[in-house]
Formats: sequence, C-alpha cells, structure tokens
Amino acid sequence: MDSPKNRLLQPVEKAAVLHLLEPKTKLYYNTFRQCQACGQGYWEGSHVGELGQLVAEVQEAGPEAIRLNLAQATQPIGPA
Repeated sequence: MDSPKNRLLQPVEKAAVLHLLEPKTKLYYNTFRQCQACGQGYWEGSHVGELGQLVAEVQEAGPEAIRLNLAQATQPIGPA
C-alpha cells in the first residue's frame, strides 16, 4: 500500500498554499510544493542555504580532514 508520506511533492503557485503559511513565510518565500495526498505545503527555508554551504565545506576539506576533525572531537576532556 502506498503511504501518503511516500508521495512526491508537486510544485504549486504561492496562492494555492497561502492560507497554510506563517506571516514571515508569506513575505520571504515564493516557491512552494504541496503533497497531493495530505495537502501539506513545503518550501526551502533559510536552513537550505546553510546546509548547502556546510556540504560544500565538507566536500572541499576531503575525507582525511573529516577523519581528523572527528578524531579530535572524540578525544577525552580533562586530565587523564
């Protein structure tokens, strides 16, 4: 059975989801998608740009830099 959570989001005009949006979302965003099963509206929030920048930094650093950062992050804190 096809779950509503596995449905594709369809592009929609802002007017189609306007009644679902918070005031600042109405003000700052213009591209929306909507689940055809449940009607929920979606948009790329401000976090999308931040996540894209993080992914770019990780890709640029390469696997060795990532391993070193993880190793440093898992070092014990305080006196041995």
